[in-house]
Amino acid sequence: ANSAGNFHARARRDEEALALFERALALDPAFGEAAVNAAIVALRLGRPGAAEAALARAAPVLAADARAWALRADAARGRGDYAGAEAMLARAFTCDPANPAALRG
Repeated sequence: ANSAGNFHARARRDEEALALFERALALDPAFGEAAVNAAIVALRLGRPGAAEAALARAAPVLAADARAWALRADAARGRGDYAGAEAMLARAFTCDPANPAALRG
């Protein structure tokens, strides 16, 4: 489901992509890549809550993933939680100071 989701995401068929990424997470809640992909597409669709939910499902495997923390920051910012977004970007930077996602603000 994750590979098919990637196909749809590249074609900007975001609704279909999100459904497939969520299916992949339903099959394996620890599938970090599917959670990250779902968050990216959910944010593109303007759904920060869905992005946060996807990342929360795979939180244990994404605890040290700078991309995931940067996406959490984007979701928090999308909800208007700027202090939370700042804290999450700081966590992304701690995970990987060289990751470009961790350096944005």
